Amino acid sequence: MATQANARILDAKAAQAIINSRLTITSKYVGEQVKLQIQGNGTFQSAKEQEERTPNQKAYFDKYIHNLKANSAEAMSRKENRELLEAALKAESTGDMATASELYNKYLNAIQLSFNVIAQAGKRKFADGDMVVCKIGTADTLAGHRAFTVSDVRYVAPVEVEQVKFDITALIASPAPTADEVTAPVNVAG
Repeated sequence: MATQANARILDAKAAQAIINSRLTITSKYVGEQVKLQIQGNGTFQSAKEQEERTPNQKAYFDKYIHNLKANSAEAMSRKENRELLEAALKAESTGDMATASELYNKYLNAIQLSFNVIAQAGKRKFADGDMVVCKIGTADTLAGHRAFTVSDVRYVAPVEVEQVKFDITALIASPAPTADEVTAPVNVAG
């Protein structure tokens, strides 16, 4: 199996690091609103592409698919996904890193949570690193599996950090500050 020339070769250690860098959504979060981070700028899918893939849907809209820095515990435990991971480990143990890397990547994609947004002209698009709040639900897949769903996704604007100016001599002359006092601004004349 071939990989792209620029693609990073994944081994078990790298795959594990990616898994551990994401939050893991379990059944305890179903019905809860959670804050998650978007990973990547989204993949555009035209209505025509969707219709070609799944011709029996009721309606099609141009949309973006966005990944979240989150794993689905449901998908992680699904038999076919565990088999991908097992096959990747086996390929790595035999030295076939191209196959192992491709299988690790398939596993990582299979367990990652994502959501769809209908494309709307003039509306702000989500971007890599954006924080969102969303509601976690469940649904049955076409294959008959239970899957976590992400709905009611809303952008969370970052908190602006105010500029603080310190007077070095005032810092030296005063007693050692507590952690809270270090974060408090010091007024500087002029």
